[in-house]
Amino acid sequence: MREPIWLYDGKILDGRNRYRAAMQAEMPIGTQVYDGDDPLAFVVSLNLKRRHLSESQRAMVAARLASMRQGERTDIAQIQAMSQDDAASMLNVSRRAVQTARQVQSTATPDLTAANDNAIDVEEAA
Repeated sequence: MREPIWLYDGKILDGRNRYRAAMQAEMPIGTQVYDGDDPLAFVVSLNLKRRHLSESQRAMVAARLASMRQGERTDIAQIQAMSQDDAASMLNVSRRAVQTARQVQSTATPDLTAANDNAIDVEEAA
């Protein structure tokens, strides 16, 4: 195992698949505790370095991260809420690409959405 499993508040922040593989192989599990102030940006950064995602795949991840509804007040938004602009910037795509990905996600069949999520491993990336 090259990468450690990152923990945050006693839970796996990054590395759930590595954890499962290590448990199955009965290997020792290397861990590190994340103590920064932006765990989401940290996980996205780690995953972008590990994976070679296309622009459209990055836009799909950004669309998942962009949890603010159109017109929502940013001064009272939940802490984990992220605007489309912020998500686009974090994943180095345009806001338009995020909007297109959001539209695809909202109109795609459940099978297509699941296949796309599995291809980019959205749960781990996001």
